[in-house]
Amino acid sequence: MITIATCDLPGETPSIQITFVDTGTGIDPSILEQIFEPFFTTKDVGSGTGLGLAGTYGIVHGHGGSIQVTSKPGEGACFTIALPCCEGAQPSHANAPAVPLHGQGTVLVVDDEELVRAFVIRALESFGYKAIGAADGIEAESLVTPGAFDLVILDLVMPKRSGLETFHILTAIDAEVPILIASGYSRGHSIEEVLEAGAVGFLHKPFMLNELATAVSKAIRCRIE
Repeated sequence: MITIATCDLPGETPSIQITFVDTGTGIDPSILEQIFEPFFTTKDVGSGTGLGLAGTYGIVHGHGGSIQVTSKPGEGACFTIALPCCEGAQPSHANAPAVPLHGQGTVLVVDDEELVRAFVIRALESFGYKAIGAADGIEAESLVTPGAFDLVILDLVMPKRSGLETFHILTAIDAEVPILIASGYSRGHSIEEVLEAGAVGFLHKPFMLNELATAVSKAIRCRIE
């Protein structure tokens, strides 16, 4: 069941509330706080990426809203999204990306999540880039040669070989290729370490298409300049 209502409380920004209620199996309290984390999923391997609710969370908060969930095992779940009202709003150029969304160049996307990798590749191709995927650091090493890529988008947490180790190997092969780090984790020690080692930027998952396009354009421009 889906309901939509306005909420106009004294002293608060007027908002529109959208409530989604289901009668499913519910969510176990032990994982309730994790359901919005990128790549967290209770599904079997290969059956889910854990990006659905994380993406929803990112979109809602990107628009200044909030999302809350209440649930009990056996009693379904209730998700409530609140979005601020903006009466008579006009498109603002202040939020427009500082760089063009479209560009040219060849980008290597290194990510062990097949759906994530395919999504980024399709997005890059729609922006005008040529994009190639690698499922892990070992495959990425086999593809990179000096001058072969204008940019590498590198996941930081992968099996077989870590993103940090892969970063050092790829830069040893092609010291000129810019490497953009993409991760569902917030900036911490490992991310700062790879940025200090020379990565050109950090893209936090889940990201919006314009965020991806802007980060890629800036990274490739760094190589040209």
